[in-house]
Amino acid sequence: MTAEAFAGRYPHPFLFGREVLEEEFQFSTLVTDERGLSDAPREAGAEVFRIRHWVIAVKKAPEAPAQDRVFLGRSETNDICVPHKTVSKLHAYFQRDTTPTLKWSVVDTGSSNGTRHNGLKLPPRAKVQILDGDTVVFGRCVFQWLSARSLYDRVHIITGSGAGG
Repeated sequence: MTAEAFAGRYPHPFLFGREVLEEEFQFSTLVTDERGLSDAPREAGAEVFRIRHWVIAVKKAPEAPAQDRVFLGRSETNDICVPHKTVSKLHAYFQRDTTPTLKWSVVDTGSSNGTRHNGLKLPPRAKVQILDGDTVVFGRCVFQWLSARSLYDRVHIITGSGAGG
């Protein structure tokens, strides 16, 4: 599929999850010999760290209300569910300007752990325009805002399949 065909098929932006900040790591040290490694007991209540890479379409179901807003949060009732403990139940939303340029903005709803846009903390309920390639952080979950064309290019760079491949 060409980049133009991909962008035509997916006319909405995407969130590309790049990393989870290193504060999520929890280390414990266990002194043992090599034979005991596979049998080593896991500390009770210790969290297992998993790195997630997410590609999330920023869109709503056609029958959903408030078509100009895409809600994000930990709750499964949101348009975008990010099930991470630092993400509020209703953390933020993206708002589409319906002018011909289709500009998008991000708004923090007063979340507990805040929203950052390109490194700057958003004040609650402030609307900030978001552009292709911008970084958005919800709690400790880091995403990059990408157009369909930018996502296509990123996937082809990662997979090594080259442009137009």
